[in-house]
Amino acid sequence: MTLPKFLCFLIICCASEVCAQQIIGGHVTDAETGKPIAFSTVTAAASLQTLSNETGEFELSLSNLPITLQVSHLGYQTRTLTIEKQSSAVNIQLIPKTFELPEAKVGNPALAIIQEAAKKAMENYKKTFPGKAFLRQTAYQAGKPAYLQEIWFDASWTAYGLLKWNPTESRRLAAGKGINYTNFSFSTLIFSGYLPNNLLLKPLRKSADSLYTFKLTGTTEKDGQEIARINCIPRTGVKDVRFEGDYYINTVTNNIVMIDGIIRDMKFTSSGPMSIKNKETRFSAQFHLNDQGDNVLEYATFNLINRLKVMGFGTQDTELYNTLFLTTLPNTFPAAALEDVRPDINDQSLIRSMHTDPEFWQKNPGIIRTAKEQEAIKELERIPR
Repeated sequence: MTLPKFLCFLIICCASEVCAQQIIGGHVTDAETGKPIAFSTVTAAASLQTLSNETGEFELSLSNLPITLQVSHLGYQTRTLTIEKQSSAVNIQLIPKTFELPEAKVGNPALAIIQEAAKKAMENYKKTFPGKAFLRQTAYQAGKPAYLQEIWFDASWTAYGLLKWNPTESRRLAAGKGINYTNFSFSTLIFSGYLPNNLLLKPLRKSADSLYTFKLTGTTEKDGQEIARINCIPRTGVKDVRFEGDYYINTVTNNIVMIDGIIRDMKFTSSGPMSIKNKETRFSAQFHLNDQGDNVLEYATFNLINRLKVMGFGTQDTELYNTLFLTTLPNTFPAAALEDVRPDINDQSLIRSMHTDPEFWQKNPGIIRTAKEQEAIKELERIPR
């Protein structure tokens, strides 16, 4: 089965080489509701950073304590705290921020904000940003885990998406028979920019209002600067595979802070006596400033739900979850080692061709999984190979 666009979520953390030291972990929660906050950024130093997973959990490996942590999320007030010693899980509560409704104005302020952001993005569209990246893919069929695969790789990201890579560590656990999305990594990497490309239509472009309508639905602040939430709806008649949802834009710097919405008109091809139809595809990506002040990808998440029809077996729902995380660590690899991200890649064949180091995946402290993922791993590991 080939998969040209799609998917959502999970967790991650930092790809740094760790000298095996002290591990601290905890939960990030909403101070008012107590609910977990997914994908909050936890920073211990400029080069030591992770994200909370979908249940708000995070983990960091540190060389020494005490350490000062900064925890931030677009929808919450940033919090700074000091961890004096290693202890049980730390519960970090963030105070939510509200989006203020905009005042009525003459004209369309949303279009003006989008146009300024597009102009800013196009100024640097040729720049490439190297780094270490992590990709996790977890598939479920009829509620049971079908496979889980994880890849660390050297990467080169642009505003159009992650276009070059070199996998360095990988592993795959699979149930055997079941669904397999063969070129999932290609779609995930190529969709991760804030500019459109020839595979996914997005609103940040010249003459944006010819393809989209825009509405300013609220503003908040981050680090003392205004963030505008712009709702972007494709115009009637636009038939391309397209993003629909919200762009969060810093109106001072014109940088894209976050994208959150759905992808319309996803289609798949399949092999064997089956057909597949997309029910829902959610997409989210967050961006931040690197040490040089460039606006680069922090993470992208996708969540795909498909209806699978198999001859003789009826219909089943399949779910495919994904997280792509790009670290800000200094790269130590030559650019010549990177290869183009190609649509004809076969993820399963790629991982099978690589040596899997069990010790790496057991000791890697940068990847904290949800309880659901841990159960999936246990179930898949019990299957005879």
